[in-house]
Amino acid sequence: LTLLAWWLIGRSALNGEFTWSGLWAWVLVLLSTIPFQQAVLTAQQQLVARVGEIFKTRLLAGILRLEPEEIRHRGAGHFLGHVLAADAVEQLVLAGGLVTVFAVLQLGGALLILLLAVGNWLEALLLVGSTLLMVGLGWRHATTRHTYADTQNTMTNALVERLVGHRTRLIQEHSGQWHGREDQELHRYLRLQMRANRSENLLAALPRGWMLAGLGGFLYTLLLQPATPAQLALTLGGILLAYQAFTSLVTGTRSLIQVQRSWQEIEYLFTADSRPIEPGLRGAFRRG
Repeated sequence: LTLLAWWLIGRSALNGEFTWSGLWAWVLVLLSTIPFQQAVLTAQQQLVARVGEIFKTRLLAGILRLEPEEIRHRGAGHFLGHVLAADAVEQLVLAGGLVTVFAVLQLGGALLILLLAVGNWLEALLLVGSTLLMVGLGWRHATTRHTYADTQNTMTNALVERLVGHRTRLIQEHSGQWHGREDQELHRYLRLQMRANRSENLLAALPRGWMLAGLGGFLYTLLLQPATPAQLALTLGGILLAYQAFTSLVTGTRSLIQVQRSWQEIEYLFTADSRPIEPGLRGAFRRG
């Protein structure tokens, strides 16, 4: 319906012939998208609620099958981190996953439009190149973000240990050496943060880069290759559809990177559900 709306308004604009019938057809097509969008949102909410229920139930079952030795050394702050990580996985994996799936479908639709409906190989090659660049930038951002997060957690744990043993440091360590190691850690942390920010900025700039490349190819087609107004309108619609897909992919990539980081903290809870239950505990699980 979105592509049909672009085709209607684009054909009228490029032909220079606006009629009331064509305008009303465009309005009706846009209004027809509303119930479909509402149906998608409702289905997404129901899916999030159902999958979240299954996910939390399995986490609870995994927690009940842990051995005391596995969690005896962990404190309240560690368990609070597990709760926050589980919530992040539940919310972000569904939101980011659905956004990514829809974005991939939009990219596929844009590629089919540019190849089949228009036959514009230049735009199709630009779209494929931009997609490969998106994959490379996403991988780089994930790598730098994980390194940055690991360093942040290490520094946080070291800070807590120094606070707990502050009196010991006052007695056993020279005052001139208190912050030497901390300065080195902060310097490395700053470098990693700058690297992560650069990779994130490059990833966020990709949709605008695609728009410039797509419009450049569109102008080339408009000036050097003969095309009908309908083909030009579909080309412009495919470019905008791909731009929307890349914008959604950036958001979905950020969410999935955070999900992967949170999943590493609670994976052992999720997989603990597959452990066999001791015979004496089976009755308790049935009653529960």
